[in-house]
Amino acid sequence: MKVELVRYTQDALELLLETKNTRMTGKPVSEMTELEKQEHWRYMLDTIKSPFDFVDYIFDITDVSKNMTHQMVRTRTGAYQERTSRAQESSAFDAIRPKAFERDGDFDSLDDIVRTAKAREIQASILDGSYRYCDNNTCGLLQTDDLQGHINHKPDSINWINFAIDPSCNLTCPSCRKDFIFINQGPEYEQRIRIVDHAVKLIEQHNQWIKFSLSSDGDPFASLIYRDLLSKLNVTGKPVEIEIITNGILAKAHWHKMSGVHNNIVRFKVSFDAGSEQVYNTIRRGGDWNKLLDSCKFISKWKQKNYSKMLLTANFVVQTGNYRDMTNYVDLCDQLGFDEINFQSVNDWSTFVDFKSHAVWQSAHPEHGEFLKQLHHPSLNNSKVNLTNLTSIKNATQ
Repeated sequence: MKVELVRYTQDALELLLETKNTRMTGKPVSEMTELEKQEHWRYMLDTIKSPFDFVDYIFDITDVSKNMTHQMVRTRTGAYQERTSRAQESSAFDAIRPKAFERDGDFDSLDDIVRTAKAREIQASILDGSYRYCDNNTCGLLQTDDLQGHINHKPDSINWINFAIDPSCNLTCPSCRKDFIFINQGPEYEQRIRIVDHAVKLIEQHNQWIKFSLSSDGDPFASLIYRDLLSKLNVTGKPVEIEIITNGILAKAHWHKMSGVHNNIVRFKVSFDAGSEQVYNTIRRGGDWNKLLDSCKFISKWKQKNYSKMLLTANFVVQTGNYRDMTNYVDLCDQLGFDEINFQSVNDWSTFVDFKSHAVWQSAHPEHGEFLKQLHHPSLNNSKVNLTNLTSIKNATQ
């Protein structure tokens, strides 16, 4: 990756301090000491962020993959101009592709994925305990000190794949994204369908135990690409385990199209983020409460009818807008027949204007005390409840 600073606002600090004076009359910036400037600067960092729009830093970023630029532009934390995905004459620049797709036919087997130099480097960071490629703030395994139990010390064998090849979703939840994302045509769509076809071939020819999850980026029932994968894949009777992560709304409508994987689904995760329709409509923007409940009842009945060992898991991302609904959520999911009822704190994906105002689990938040009352409510002592990264907060505030 190459990053070049093209231009920037050279008097940025002084300009920002002047914007404060337009709101609150004070000492002119030209008369401030350096200490006074720093004091005012620290004050601004914890207040209104709109003055930062007056400051520009313009970068030219090259030699990166399309996957990376898509992750940048989806958050809208800045203004972007991205190279087009449409077909064009490319002799004027070097096209950058992820290492996984540098040769025709991609990998010849699933095990090839973990035999690359980069894969071995990442594996080494786990074995030496440095975890230098991991995010300690968001990884549940690191936070609960449960990672060692997931290491099999077999560097040349793959056992879990997390699919993240399509961010398409039928919702625009404020905690996840600012804009509607749906890929359904063009070169980008066609390339991802080719990836699906190759992935299906590799999974079906794999003779060892394998588990995969989809999806961490979009919804598997809303995405045309993931639906294509699930409908083409036939792993009945094979040592393949599948984890579905979904908002649940379209699960019932498309369940019958994926019969080749039904018996291989070991966990079906549904994101609720609410225990009532009123809260749901705010937190799960674009969702349908009644369809969600209908799909959950359908999947629960299917599980019972087919004597499936599939675990039904409910997820709830705790934030200011929904923490008062935590007990309602536990009661609802218990009634719906869920086996696992999970909570986790909201992550900062740069989609909120002011993330701190949503992070009710942080001690500095004005509603933190009320949040702790909910966290210690008897309903959350249900044996199905897993507080994940909120466990330490509860234990520290007994």
